[in-house]
Amino acid sequence: QGAFSYLYGNHQQVIGAVVRTRTGVQPVFVSVGHRIDLLTSIKFVLASCQGYRITEPIRQAHHFVNKLRKSQGQVSSHSQMSLLGP
Repeated sequence: QGAFSYLYGNHQQVIGAVVRTRTGVQPVFVSVGHRIDLLTSIKFVLASCQGYRITEPIRQAHHFVNKLRKSQGQVSSHSQMSLLGP
């Protein structure tokens, strides 16, 4: 939990990181963003996971969309639900 490895591109430049947000779950792939470096991005991801594999803003958005789909009679697919993790 909290461990990461750098992800390298074709020319051996660092293009991102593979981050373990929890023990025993698939990693999250993190890259730099607009005006944020890679290490800060990793720290942000780890700080905003709150016990889940994915970050809280993404988890809340996913939850909202699934609730909306359910209210409209649509069912979420298993692949979409796997994002939430245990």
